[in-house]
Amino acid sequence: MGQIRLRGQPRLCNPKTTFISQSVIAWVRWLLNIPGVEACLDEWECKVLSQQGEVIFDVAQGSVWKKSLSPNSSNQSLQLQFALFVDWFNPRGNKIAGKQLSMGILVLYCLNLPPQERFQPKYTCLAGLIPLQNQPNMITTNHILKPLVYQLIQINVVKIPMPNYPRGREVVIQLVCLIGNIVATHKAAGFLSHSAKKFCS
Repeated sequence: MGQIRLRGQPRLCNPKTTFISQSVIAWVRWLLNIPGVEACLDEWECKVLSQQGEVIFDVAQGSVWKKSLSPNSSNQSLQLQFALFVDWFNPRGNKIAGKQLSMGILVLYCLNLPPQERFQPKYTCLAGLIPLQNQPNMITTNHILKPLVYQLIQINVVKIPMPNYPRGREVVIQLVCLIGNIVATHKAAGFLSHSAKKFCS
């Protein structure tokens, strides 16, 4: 925030940059009503459940995924697990010379989709764009993540109308994974760097 003070007037705060985000629940409603997505989710879930063995070919077969499933949900509910990707990049390219800019991005991936679909741009949620500036520190990053965290808490269980459930289907939404390089995960979740010896580093 910047401050402006006119003669004889109190100080006024004005934003220096704009943080762009979108409603996660609105995006989930849109995703689940794309033709074919509901069937794709159900078919992939059936395929994963029908091939339980020693070989793990999808994240949904892992122990962490199974532990994160809501035990109170009904058999007809749809439990969506998401991964959050955090990173910063120079929109003008990685140039050694010239002005260095840094823009951050927050992206949600639906891990319930088949691997060949889940990272397609058309199925990803652009949850936030961190404005052009130097990379924020850990404290600022936590402030940036707050709106997204609050949304995920509030929409843990929602009822969403879908093609096969016009009256609404119970949808459980959870964040189970953080994706990013060492710098991004350290700022977003306090993960240790490769050279750290103490957690408080």
